[in-house]
Amino acid sequence: MPGESYARDEVIFREQNKTRMVTLAVAGSGPGRSLRRSRGDVPDGFVEVFAGRGGRTASGQFPADVAYYLVPEAEYQERNNSFVIDEARHQLLQQGE
Repeated sequence: MPGESYARDEVIFREQNKTRMVTLAVAGSGPGRSLRRSRGDVPDGFVEVFAGRGGRTASGQFPADVAYYLVPEAEYQERNNSFVIDEARHQLLQQGE
């Protein structure tokens, strides 16, 4: 109901989060469950999130400003659609690709 359509909701979300880190990909906890080859395993109870400033571009590309974060799995599972990183709370693992 907020934007009254999925497309309108997407426009609203992009506008509200254009300066925030938005999830692009995620890997769960456990052996070998890392998004990056250099990182190693994701600790139990956490997910590794690859996020970009503002999320994907309108054409579906990754933004220039990207980073990897460690997020509690229970918190990540509470999301609606996209997950927005709280840069003050979520642990930064690596800036850039």
